[in-house]
Amino acid sequence: MTGRYFVLSLFSFLGVSLFLTAVRGRQYVKSGKTRKERDKGILLSHTRYAVTSCILMVIAVSAVEIVKQLEGSIGHGTIRSLHLLFAIPFFFLFVSAFFLFTGIRAPRVHCFLVYPCFVCFAVALIAGTAMLLGIAQ
Repeated sequence: MTGRYFVLSLFSFLGVSLFLTAVRGRQYVKSGKTRKERDKGILLSHTRYAVTSCILMVIAVSAVEIVKQLEGSIGHGTIRSLHLLFAIPFFFLFVSAFFLFTGIRAPRVHCFLVYPCFVCFAVALIAGTAMLLGIAQ
């Protein structure tokens, strides 16, 4: 059960990191009207938070797989389906916003992808927490 709490803490840190990434991204956009006027320090901070989020996501998903191998199956049924229904789009939206449509190359598409990414993360986190803690069994 300790491994499950560790995984939950990793995903909580991921949520905080994603939130800070969004806050710094908004601050960067509001720091100037054109790209040349905007504060480069805020952009660097936003990029650091985004990279941290990506690394935390890889570590957290790997930790879930390790816990699953050590402790057996994590969840079944409807709650697992709900979790996967939002976790898979979250992953693809995150990867698309991080690698394909960055805020520098395609700022409008980046913004369009990021907000649904947060919604998917929130729902997947709630369902995943229920699975890890055994609430929905």
